[in-house]
Amino acid sequence: MSIGRRIAPVALLAVSTYLPLLVAEAVVERLAPPDHVEALRAAATKAGRTFDARTQLQVVRDLRASGVRAYPFFNAKDIGLTKRRLGQADTALVPISGLGGVTTVNCNESGRWGTYVSDRHGFNNPDSVWTVPADAVILGDSFVMGQCVSQGEDIGTRLRQRGLGVVNLGYAGNGPAMVLATLREYARPLRPRIVIWTVFDNDLFDVIGERTVPSIVRYRAGETVGWYERADERNALLRDLLEPVVEGKVRLWERTRRAAIRRFVTLGALRARVRGLRSAEQDHLADGQRDLEAMLHEAAEEVSGWGGRLVLLQLPSWEFVRGSHAITDRIAASLERAARRDGLRYLDARPLFRGRVAWTYFPQDSLVSAHYSAAGYDTVARLVVDALASTGGDKPAVGRDRAEPGAAR
Repeated sequence: MSIGRRIAPVALLAVSTYLPLLVAEAVVERLAPPDHVEALRAAATKAGRTFDARTQLQVVRDLRASGVRAYPFFNAKDIGLTKRRLGQADTALVPISGLGGVTTVNCNESGRWGTYVSDRHGFNNPDSVWTVPADAVILGDSFVMGQCVSQGEDIGTRLRQRGLGVVNLGYAGNGPAMVLATLREYARPLRPRIVIWTVFDNDLFDVIGERTVPSIVRYRAGETVGWYERADERNALLRDLLEPVVEGKVRLWERTRRAAIRRFVTLGALRARVRGLRSAEQDHLADGQRDLEAMLHEAAEEVSGWGGRLVLLQLPSWEFVRGSHAITDRIAASLERAARRDGLRYLDARPLFRGRVAWTYFPQDSLVSAHYSAAGYDTVARLVVDALASTGGDKPAVGRDRAEPGAAR
């Protein structure tokens, strides 16, 4: 038999197998949830409201044209990607906050771009918080930073308005390992009497993803840089990395047509769906829980070492409000174990996010997952202040506080 005759059946089998998979890929891609910003924009347009359709970089460039020192939001994972695209090594310990003293453009879920003027260390605070002793710090990801809302609508501002002298050390993109690194780099020098560690649904996935980023792996192992004392060095490093992005020399976030085609022919959406069905809800999440609990224990020991106390705060997600409780229940179980083991206070905000009122805690027309609205951040801030006041400030407290609907006044 000729080579051609032997190859033909194999080729026919390969084609007959691959074509149905391409059809399945197209179906999965079609049924996948739309990009959340696109969905919010469409909803706003349908309702007759304005929606700023500019991209993040367009907003940055427009602000610069008007004389404002503006930069896009940028986190440790973005830094690693930029360094790789510039041909630089991605193993050094990278900054865990943004550029200091500049207008930072983060995201748009409400129709207007959220921006803030960063403090000297690159966080979302008025710079004056670093000139007085801090009563408390709050740690976490984008929900603590105040992603997609204007400065003054974030949880840190709302806590300060209610009398808690807090420094907001939240930064979007942080997983538990980066939160622990932030505690060591920025909370440790302040030695506040209260450290609030917030936990969100995506933390169980982030704790796994952080293991693939070399610089974060080094932070997780306990290495530190001393960024608190090296603000000028951090700013210089970040400017060198960000300018090529703003100038369009390095592309980070835009999904190119070539990338979309490559994802389609390699069955990217289908492979992601199969992975999710196979393990994401099982082994990976259980592994993430163990690692999260270990980091909370390290944090509790660190904070108690300077005489402070660690408070755990669980933030509910848009998916929770929609009725998906599997991930939040896992997180609650981990936080309850950590609280019992180390004698910590655990604040559970989920009961406040039940019923029709919960939809006011997200941007209007939140048809897809989104961050909180100003009302959502305000509600959580009230819960925290009320809970801390109920224990008499410095008085240690052990156990769980389940907020009752309507309790946040």
